[in-house]
Amino acid sequence: MNRTYDDFLCRLKEQRKQLGLSQEQMAQRVHKTQSNYSKVELGLQRLSYEELKYLSESGIDIYYIFTGYRGSGKYLDFFERKTYAEICSYLGIIYSILSLGDNIEKKFSKISEEMLYIPLIISKEKSINAFLTLRHISGYQQKVMADKIGVDVKKLRELEKDRCLPDSEILWKTYHEFGISPMYILKDKEGIIHEVDALLEISEKECTEKILEIMSSLAEGNKE
Repeated sequence: MNRTYDDFLCRLKEQRKQLGLSQEQMAQRVHKTQSNYSKVELGLQRLSYEELKYLSESGIDIYYIFTGYRGSGKYLDFFERKTYAEICSYLGIIYSILSLGDNIEKKFSKISEEMLYIPLIISKEKSINAFLTLRHISGYQQKVMADKIGVDVKKLRELEKDRCLPDSEILWKTYHEFGISPMYILKDKEGIIHEVDALLEISEKECTEKILEIMSSLAEGNKE
């Protein structure tokens, strides 16, 4: 399937309409004027890093907007009580178990690609830079990497040195080129909670039960 940034825009508008929100109300959630938000939906402007976080904090499922995957909310309450670090650890466990499934490609075609970047998700290093690490893992020169995520080399260098932050289109292209979750790069707790919720529902019943059993054991261990 040929995916374009228009998919992101369609799901953004879909979420707004499903929640019964006007463009003005969405603009308020991301701290933009209505005029500028309208340009976002038309593809004439991008949502900034901070605007995406505002959107997520307001209750919008930005994981779904980026990926097209979402859960029913069945597991949200459990993860809301966890810290960001705990949720990232659980996410690493989920990806590890899902990767063992025989029919994983049919259920979630990008899961095998995302497995490559579990070290990014569960890394204890606070200073790790996703763009630099992705390029090194992939073995790309800066020009090739820049072309893949739709920026020039100067912009890529700024991203790799944490001198600028990615906007919605850069995050979307990075996800579809490399499979790394935009929620990780955004360091967004609510987004990662929605990601975990979606992954648990995508997996088969037996797989989900195993994941929940492991997570429950970990939760009990932390109480001791």
